[in-house]
Amino acid sequence: LCTMAIASMSAAQMPVEVKAHTALVHNVAFSPDGKYFATAGFDKTAKLFEYANGTMKEIKTLPGHTDPVYCVAFSPDSKTLATSSLDKTIKLWSLPDGKPGPEIKGHTDIVDVIAWSPDGKTLASGSGSADKSVRLWNPADGKLARRIKDVEQRVFGLAYSTDGKLLAAAGGTPGVSGEAALYDPVKGTVVRRLGTMSDVAPVCAFSP
Repeated sequence: LCTMAIASMSAAQMPVEVKAHTALVHNVAFSPDGKYFATAGFDKTAKLFEYANGTMKEIKTLPGHTDPVYCVAFSPDSKTLATSSLDKTIKLWSLPDGKPGPEIKGHTDIVDVIAWSPDGKTLASGSGSADKSVRLWNPADGKLARRIKDVEQRVFGLAYSTDGKLLAAAGGTPGVSGEAALYDPVKGTVVRRLGTMSDVAPVCAFSP
């Protein structure tokens, strides 16, 4: 799908459909302050929208990736947007002007998912390809902080606990099996494996 639909939860109304990209829309995200909305497109761009009173206005197209964009994620302070792509890179953009920041390189294949730590000082990334890695980056300079050890599955989902002390990773092999695990993001080591599933685990989330 090249379009997306936004509906208000406070009133019974039909969702508003918005033409966002010329190819598949793979991922969407709201900024924590509720002012912005971002989309990741297979047309190799991310787009930034202003959001108010149930309506959206496109304010910026973020080009630069050379392959489809798979994930978008806002920093906790809503001042930075991170995008990840099939081109093996992560790009950072300041908001709301969309000015490009550090480009992050290091994965050997597609970067499927990205997630900010609650304090905004670390950006985690995961690969659902043969790369099979979870890496933690310093968003200030784009440098690698550490690589999580003992990641045994392809990674499609990442989530920090609200206190930042745990990082969950979910993934597996589509059509074969899935797995989720908890990691210590400071030590970079596994805390607990949560067992296997009958198919890939594409997402994970902590309760508040």
